[in-house]
Amino acid sequence: NQPIKGEDGASSYSSFMEAISKGGWEPGEGYSFIVREVPARKKAMDLEALLKALDPDGTLWDEAKAKGMLMPGDEVGSLSELGADCEQRVKSAPVEATNEFEAFRGGTSKGYNVISRGELLKGGMNEDGTENQKTLLHVMDSLANHGCLIVDMTDGDKTSADAIKMSNMWETTTNFFDKITNDETVANSILPPMQQAEGVGSSHAMVGYASFKDGDNQFMETRIRRSDGKLLPEETSSIVGEDGSQSMVDAFNVMSQIGKDIVRIVTAASSVEADAFVTVGSVVSQEEEGSPSIAGLSFEEATVSGIAEEEGDASEEDMVRAKILASEAAILLTEEIMDDGKPLAGGEIEHDEGPVSMSPHRMCRYSNNNKSSWKKASEIFGAHTDTSFVTIVPAAKVSGLEVFDEDSLQWYRPELNARKHAKTLDPKGNMDEQFPWHARYLIVMPGELLQLTSRNNVPAAVHRVVVATDAPRLSAPVLLRARPGTKMDVERYMGSLENADDLLLESNGMRMEAIHDALQPLSKQ
Repeated sequence: NQPIKGEDGASSYSSFMEAISKGGWEPGEGYSFIVREVPARKKAMDLEALLKALDPDGTLWDEAKAKGMLMPGDEVGSLSELGADCEQRVKSAPVEATNEFEAFRGGTSKGYNVISRGELLKGGMNEDGTENQKTLLHVMDSLANHGCLIVDMTDGDKTSADAIKMSNMWETTTNFFDKITNDETVANSILPPMQQAEGVGSSHAMVGYASFKDGDNQFMETRIRRSDGKLLPEETSSIVGEDGSQSMVDAFNVMSQIGKDIVRIVTAASSVEADAFVTVGSVVSQEEEGSPSIAGLSFEEATVSGIAEEEGDASEEDMVRAKILASEAAILLTEEIMDDGKPLAGGEIEHDEGPVSMSPHRMCRYSNNNKSSWKKASEIFGAHTDTSFVTIVPAAKVSGLEVFDEDSLQWYRPELNARKHAKTLDPKGNMDEQFPWHARYLIVMPGELLQLTSRNNVPAAVHRVVVATDAPRLSAPVLLRARPGTKMDVERYMGSLENADDLLLESNGMRMEAIHDALQPLSKQ
């Protein structure tokens, strides 16, 4: 009985046990199902039930658990498990790529819709200080189910300032790669190689230029100097000029603020879902100023004094107050923990942030040197997750960013969805003189740190880059990371420890650099 060859040339077996005994398959390795003559069922079997049917005595399940794999139904209970969960989802994503014409462009659910920048602003919150429910549901649907949120910075052509800044950034990025591609000596003679930024003391804060895969992947890692807001490495200005460097800084500021607003919404929503700020009886009377109080004490004072009762059901006023506190705490997290390149104002928390931002702004050029054609795409930058709160990718003229859609279980190309939206807004291209269509959009993907602060409600997005045309793909993502020297204070940013999950409890009091390191795969530690 020789194994049958599948369409991809791989061997196929009639059962898992046969694959193990004859093919040497082990838990953790990739596999595909071949289904023949199986009648359709009205309700699909969930993955846990499927695994139990295939592995009735639990042998494979036990082997997988012994290898540290998370199985269906398991909760992510530690930082190492979160890192393993991300690595496992990366490995299980399909490798095959399709061309632009066959790529999945999104479905009909609200989570695929483009959201306007104005809806994310703090000014778009409800008057009582709670998050707008419509915006919250849109953001959570997009990130949790589809791995990304598309943001229109023009608010439907009502404003163009941010799109113009992004257009200037795109011009700088194009000029940069034109110069170093046309003259290979420019990069070697002017730009520093990828290296640790001076004075930061962190191996994660890199700046400089690097080229891989015979020039198919080219990267220029830039960062903001905290003291004066200038772009590093300084040699970048020798190629793109001072105006070009400033355009990169301007674009970074636009993207980082949008990223902070999205993290605020997600973190607040997850805290509300966990009842993290609910105190029964916290709102008993209203002072003249209109702030909720108990016997003339503030909410915080009443909680400390013990006057706020812990028994019984929370009132509607208690729940509203909890939502307000969740948003206020989430705002604190975005201002104190997320690194937007600016010095931390005030001295309320312990920090040693260093001279350079931990959040890189990376100029990228991906090409295939005619190794593939429009008929067949290839993966040029492999599937991965980012150790960031969010990764913000400006929509590019040449599509190629793909996000693994957890809802449809396939690769989703959001730039094609953005392009469709642009044609709806401006079918005749009337705005082209001000900025190219793609300069109005950002693709925002959740990272591992947001999976942490969202209490696993939003998984870090598995994403990759594919190329399928002769034209190179340019990109300029920002990875919003944590401010160095700061610590995760769960009670300050996410409410009661009694309502915190094991993941947050482990993180509580840890320096953000230590959390970053703990999330890395064992092979990188």
